[in-house]
Amino acid sequence: MVSMALSAQSLQTVDYIKTKSGSIWKGTITEITDDGYYVVQTISGLDLRLHESSIQKVEQVWSNGYKPKKEYKFDEEGIYHAVELGLNANRQSPGLGLTYAIGYRFKPILGVGIGTGIQGYDIGWGKNVIPLFAEVRGYFFRKKVTPYYALRAGYGFGLKNGNNAISEASGGMMFNPQVGVRFGGANNVSYYMGLGMLIQKASFTEDWQWSEQTNIDKYTFRRWEMKFGIVF
Repeated sequence: MVSMALSAQSLQTVDYIKTKSGSIWKGTITEITDDGYYVVQTISGLDLRLHESSIQKVEQVWSNGYKPKKEYKFDEEGIYHAVELGLNANRQSPGLGLTYAIGYRFKPILGVGIGTGIQGYDIGWGKNVIPLFAEVRGYFFRKKVTPYYALRAGYGFGLKNGNNAISEASGGMMFNPQVGVRFGGANNVSYYMGLGMLIQKASFTEDWQWSEQTNIDKYTFRRWEMKFGIVF
């Protein structure tokens, strides 16, 4: 019993406070005042008052060096931002897209937003579209790892591309459902990876001056797309 008591006393927690100026203080946070000050007693015996606006990070560590697991701190309600990289392809040509969305999350299972970006459907031939879309997004569990869904719909504007002889371009409706897994949740930042179906209508006119030939290609792109994103 005595050895267990001594062991418990030796394993005390230490607060690590890192300020925005780069200083690191080790000790015990004895109080957090109503006006935002952290009262800290350092291991060297100093008494400090640090305002929350000057603090970059607070971490609690056991005296033997063990770090407790980070708490789940992801805001399930409020404004969110999502930055997403998408890799799409068919048998003939690969594509790449980058999008940004901003929205409001009413509850974990339901958030709505709007977004834009740039979407390429044929990297070698410059068939690019700027999408403007609305989205619905949700998460199924209040956990660090949870399944998610997202549904985007809107209009994509075709882009001219002189380097690839695309003299005219027009867009059309776009539709993009996806499902996947969100993970993280510490410091209000999460990452996600998913699989979606990307559907986009577009038309591109190619004027090849060397052959005096004009091609008008109308597409309904249907691509499986791998998603990699960050949401905060």
